[in-house]
Amino acid sequence: MSKKYKLSTIIFIFFVFAPSVFATTFFSGFAGGKLNYSTIEGSEEYSPELKLQAFFQGQFNFSKNLWSHLEISLNTQNLISQSIFHETDSVFQIDEMSLIYRTPMENSANYLGVFMGTFDPIGSDVFLQRYFGIDNISSKITESWLGLAGSILYPHFGIGFSDVLRFYSSPMAAGFYLYVNHEDEDYYVVNSDLRYACVYRYLYLDVACGLGAPIKENKEYIAAIEKLYWHAGVTALIGNNFTNSLFIQMGLFNASFTKQSESLYFKPSDTYILIEPRFKVGSTRLNFSFYSLPQNTVDKLLFVDNSLGISINFYSDAVSFVQNRGSLGLLFSYSFPEKSFIDLKDIKNLGKWDFELSMTPYFSTGFLNGELHVQTKINFMKFATAKWFDAFTVDLGFKTSL
Repeated sequence: MSKKYKLSTIIFIFFVFAPSVFATTFFSGFAGGKLNYSTIEGSEEYSPELKLQAFFQGQFNFSKNLWSHLEISLNTQNLISQSIFHETDSVFQIDEMSLIYRTPMENSANYLGVFMGTFDPIGSDVFLQRYFGIDNISSKITESWLGLAGSILYPHFGIGFSDVLRFYSSPMAAGFYLYVNHEDEDYYVVNSDLRYACVYRYLYLDVACGLGAPIKENKEYIAAIEKLYWHAGVTALIGNNFTNSLFIQMGLFNASFTKQSESLYFKPSDTYILIEPRFKVGSTRLNFSFYSLPQNTVDKLLFVDNSLGISINFYSDAVSFVQNRGSLGLLFSYSFPEKSFIDLKDIKNLGKWDFELSMTPYFSTGFLNGELHVQTKINFMKFATAKWFDAFTVDLGFKTSL
C-alpha cells in the first residue's frame, strides 16, 4: 500500500469518525445521483449505454468556529455492458477534505484551513456561497452531478493550507493558498495563489491568480526550477439574480514560461471562457451563452457536449407541479467538436467545420424531500445518419439535503 493511499485512508477515517469525538458536532450536507442513457458511439448496431454519476458533500461543525468539509464523487462506465450485477469500471474520487478554523475579530474574521483535494475552486460560486452566504449564481449550462469535480476553471488541487480574511466593514474577502500537487506528470508542483472576492448589490466578483513551480530532482541543487506555471481565473456577475445581468467566467491553467521565454506558452485545452448575457421578464429567463471549454470539463457537464459553442436557454423557475415548485426549460445548442476560441481566427472556414445542433427540454421539481431532474437531449445531426437512435440521450437525477 503506497504512502499516499495510507495517508488518504487515515484522513478519510478521521473525517468519518471525528463527529463522535466532538459532543457538539452538527452535520449538514447534500447527496445526489444521476443516470444517463445513451448509445455507444461508433457501434454498428443499437448498443445502449447507462452511466451513473453520484456525489456526496457534507459539513461537520465541531464547534462555532471549527468545522470540516468532505466531498466524494463517483463516475461509472456502462452499467449494462454485461449486467448491473457484474463489476463495472468506475472512478471514485475524494474531491475535498478540509478543516477550517475561524478566528473572529472586531471588523473581520480569519479563516485558516488545511485541505486535501480541490478546495474553494475557481469556476464555481462555492467561495462566494461559503464566505458571503449568497444564492447560486453559476450558469445552468455548467451544472454537473459530480460536485466539485464538475466545472472548474483551475483547481486549488493538492495538499496545502489557506488563509482567508473576510471583512465585515465592507463585503469583501482576501485569501492566500499554498499547496503541493502532482498535476505535472514529471514533477511535484508547489503552488501559491492570491484571491480577492466581493459581493455588492449589482456586482459579484471572485478572482484568483498564482504561480506553480515544478520541482525537478537534481544532484547538484537542493531544488531545481526550470520553468514556472501561471494560472488565473475570474467569476463575475454584473447585476444580480433579480435583474438583467451579465455572467462571465474566464480562466487560464498551466501557462508556462522560462527564463528564456519571450511570451507565455499555453494550450487551448487549458483555457476556459464562458460569457452569458441573462435576461429576465417576470419569472421567465432567457440566457445566451458563448463558451470555449476544456474537453475534460465538458465530459462532466450536463448540458454541454462539445468544447466550443453557443446556446440559448429559455426557462422558468416558478412552475407549479403537484403542489411543488419546479423549473421547466428548453435549451438549444450549436457547437463544434474539438474546437476552441483559438480556431475562431479561421472563422471564414466555419462552413467546413463539423458541428452539432441539439435541443434539450428539461424539468425539475420537488420529490420525496429532494429534487428530481429529468431531461432529454436530441442531437438533430444524428438523424442524417443510418443510426438515428444515437440522436437521443436521457438523464434522470435526484438530489437531497441531509
